[in-house]
Order: sequence, then C-alpha cells, then structure tokens
Amino acid sequence: MLLMAPYYKYRRSRRQTSFEIPSIQDLGQQSNAIVTEAVALLKWARSKCPGTPLGVTGVSYGGSMSCLAALLAPMDLAVSVLVPADRPVFLDSVLKSAVSTEVLRDGREKKLKQIFDSMSVAGFYERLEEHRQSSRPSSSASAQRKLVLVEMMGSNDNIVPSWSAHAVYKTMSKARGVIESELHEWPGGHASNIAFHASSYVDKIARSIKLLSKA
Repeated sequence: MLLMAPYYKYRRSRRQTSFEIPSIQDLGQQSNAIVTEAVALLKWARSKCPGTPLGVTGVSYGGSMSCLAALLAPMDLAVSVLVPADRPVFLDSVLKSAVSTEVLRDGREKKLKQIFDSMSVAGFYERLEEHRQSSRPSSSASAQRKLVLVEMMGSNDNIVPSWSAHAVYKTMSKARGVIESELHEWPGGHASNIAFHASSYVDKIARSIKLLSKA
C-alpha cells in the first residue's frame, strides 16, 4: 500500500497553489495524519493477513514518518528507511536558503528550531516512552512485538545531515522490541541515493522482511 500524504496531489487543501506546505502548523498536521493513517492501515493489514510479515518503508520525510508509525504500531514490523531525518531539515541543510528571512529574524529562528525539535523522531520516542512508563505494562501491546530496523543514509547528503540520519538510527535501534538493526552508509548525496540506489533499496526492504520472518 502506498499512502498519499495530506497536502499532496489529490489531497491538497483549497488554499494550496503548489506542492508546498502552507505553514508550519500544516506541516505538523500533515505529520500527525500520516502517522495516524499508517498505523490504521497496518492494523487493517494485520486483520486481513494474519501471520504475514508486515513492514513500513519510506524515503526522506517518508522514512521519518515510517519510523514514527513503527514506534506506535502494536505488531511485529520490518522497518526499512532511506535517508530519513530526525527532524524537519529546513534549518539544518541547504534548504535553509529557501526559508523566508522574515521567518528567521527577531529570534524566530530559535523558536522555529524548538518547534522542529518537538517534531523529531527522538522527541516523539521520548514522549512515547514517558507515556508508556506511566501506563500499566499490560496496556502496551508494543512491549511484546518485534521490530527489525534497516536504515540507509548518504555519506555526502546536503539535505539530511549525517548527524540527523545517525540520530534516527540511535533512537530507533533502542526502541522496544528491536531484535535486529543495521545502518548502511552509501556514497553520494540525497537525490543520488534515491535515484541510483533504487535496486539496493528494494534489496534492503526484502532483507528486513526476511530477518523479521526468521525471528
């Protein structure tokens, strides 16, 4: 199944004139919707295909959202993600040049960084663990599930800095239920890894599912 994110293609809001997300608030709503819908689809797939290995995968922003969905989903999962970022990269990469100077002046850049930090994979994981620790152990099905993680990153990525990709791996590899984790660093940048390593990416997806099946 391929989930089409809100604000893209046929799911654009009426006030959108392009693929660009209108505001930071809309970006947050988009992320929440993607994760919620992904978890719902995984539960549906599990009910329809009991015993079949399930996985989530995504590229760049989609990889980050796949990680968040995997942290929430209550079933065994193979997680394979290509060039994911820990948090929105608009202040951490060459994309910063596309951000309006009006948005960044008068201390607003610091505030924006705080917002992006709150949207990070690491931040989401920490809040989720705090919630789970305050709940009864039996109320969390994810405590018994199994996760396999395979992450792929670029060695010269100007969109997702290496520290950001490593932060995703550090967070996800310590998530509850992780039984196998692999980090593969490929030569090249963001676009070249997506364009020229497609077959290797598919191989890693298959590998993650195979590892989960053997568990």
